[in-house]
Amino acid sequence: MHGEYIDEGPFWSGYIPPERCAEYLREREPVFALVRKWCGHQAVERFDELVALRKEVRRLHELLQRGAERLEAAGHPEQAARLRRQAEGRAASRAGGSRKTGR
Repeated sequence: MHGEYIDEGPFWSGYIPPERCAEYLREREPVFALVRKWCGHQAVERFDELVALRKEVRRLHELLQRGAERLEAAGHPEQAARLRRQAEGRAASRAGGSRKTGR
């Protein structure tokens, strides 16, 4: 889980640490359980699959980052830069072109 930067213009902006995000989700678990009950089993399965897929995307992104670091350390900065650009290009297109997470 990652923290997140929030920008509400003149009203409020700041960083929410990942621990607070996790606490927020734990506090609302009873509500989530009720919604899962209302949605039915099929919707819950789709949501669980989505969560698993997002976790896998994060894992693969971290793997690409480590690969780029190793390429750079091995004296291949051009290949490392290309790998990073390609990985970020995919992430940006999935996120609609911009991200505001606190990674």
